[in-house]
Formats: sequence, structure tokens, C-alpha cells
Amino acid sequence: MKKSNILKTFLLFLAGIFALQSCSIATTNHYYSDKKMSFAADMDMSQALEMMKGMMPDSLKQEATL
Repeated sequence: MKKSNILKTFLLFLAGIFALQSCSIATTNHYYSDKKMSFAADMDMSQALEMMKGMMPDSLKQEATL
């Protein structure tokens, strides 16, 4: 594997970790008397999306508003 590919992979991994850190996850478990269980998870990624919009180059921001 080339050094540039390793560097790109590493940077992508770091960006993914940083994006996941800015998410809020709330989970709810429901237990029923007949030994059944339900599970719900809510993921709020609004902070991660705002962060990614802030990293966009100005030229892409101008095209998105057109």
C-alpha cells in the first residue's frame, strides 16, 4: 500500500471518529411481562452536519444556495 493511500485512510478514519463524537444517541428499552423486549434508538446528528457544512469550501456553499 502506498504512503498516500495510508495517509488518506488515516485522515478519513479520524474524520469519522470526530463526526461520531458530535452525535447524540438516546436509547430506550421496554420490558414486557411476557418476557418480550423492545428497543428504540434516536440519533441526533445535527451537530455533525453543521460541522461538515462548516468544512465545505466557499465555492460549494455558493452552488448549494443557487
